[in-house]
Amino acid sequence: MNYLNKLLGLSILMSCSAASSAEEKVMVAYCQDGKGCEAYLSDLTYSEADLVLNYLGNLEKAKGNILVFTENNQKQWIHYHSNFDLKKLHQNIFGGQGQPVIRLFPAILSNDIQPKDGFWSIKSSNPKVTGCPNGVAEQVSKQKFAESGQVKFSQPFKATDMIKHQSIKWLKLAPNQYKAKIFMAGNTQAMFNSVYEIKIVNPNLIKGQAISKINVPTARNCKIVMDFTYTRKAG
Repeated sequence: MNYLNKLLGLSILMSCSAASSAEEKVMVAYCQDGKGCEAYLSDLTYSEADLVLNYLGNLEKAKGNILVFTENNQKQWIHYHSNFDLKKLHQNIFGGQGQPVIRLFPAILSNDIQPKDGFWSIKSSNPKVTGCPNGVAEQVSKQKFAESGQVKFSQPFKATDMIKHQSIKWLKLAPNQYKAKIFMAGNTQAMFNSVYEIKIVNPNLIKGQAISKINVPTARNCKIVMDFTYTRKAG
């Protein structure tokens, strides 16, 4: 159980490698047909964004490409990386006017919801555990994704308000939807893979999911999935 106990403390204790701060950051463009693109310089490197989105190394090998998020015909937000320059994406591909503007993260989109300040309570479901040794579910259920209590959110909202730790890197997938990965130093990254996703449903409700995978001698295919809700008390 030593490996598993490390996992339960890992999520919030491990720091990301300092070397990543010197690597090139990914430019992200949120684009809509007929409106062009809103571009942001993210705080993720290409290798980090590749891991968050599970691109299997393809984005990391395409340094310099722009990470594009847009709606498809079914009104679902999708993402891909493009070697077109930002001006071409903005004007020629998505029909925007004028010169595109590049801002710093966090990205602010027109349909974003601002959670209200107040008393928020966290509630998590029983973990769904597959391929793990006995006792993992009980240990994982003790993980905390956010603290219940008085909360004053950043304006505009930042996903870092949910889980505050320097080793967690967030990426906005669509209006009100975010995904994050815990980045750890050294060989620990290959053993533990933890991902969070959250969605702001309304100003008083945030839903999320945490997925942890373990790859150690005692648990080669261990996967733990836990849903959680973050609710603001009325009044």
